[in-house]
Amino acid sequence: AGRLRYFTQRVGLLSVVEVLGMDSESLTKFHQGLQHYNVPPAGITEEVQSTLKEMLEVCEGLLGHRSGSTPEALDGVVKDALQEWMDASFRPFEELVAKHNQNWT
Repeated sequence: AGRLRYFTQRVGLLSVVEVLGMDSESLTKFHQGLQHYNVPPAGITEEVQSTLKEMLEVCEGLLGHRSGSTPEALDGVVKDALQEWMDASFRPFEELVAKHNQNWT
């Protein structure tokens, strides 16, 4: 749950930064912070895509659809709730990011 929360917040923050653009003076320090973590401002779109991919891998691992570093959730109720969240929120968000990425390029 902690990794999903982190990834969700990261995608949201990076998306907001990209939408607002690098010209905004208020974001200058944030962009400098991204560079500190080896995320160049020009690479925000790629970073969002990479984070979405990691989120999907975690979700698929928890659901038992993929083996890897994320163990399968044992609680059926948790798996059902995760699947509902993916269908209701994650997939539409992926589509929204993809649509915006097409508009930004």
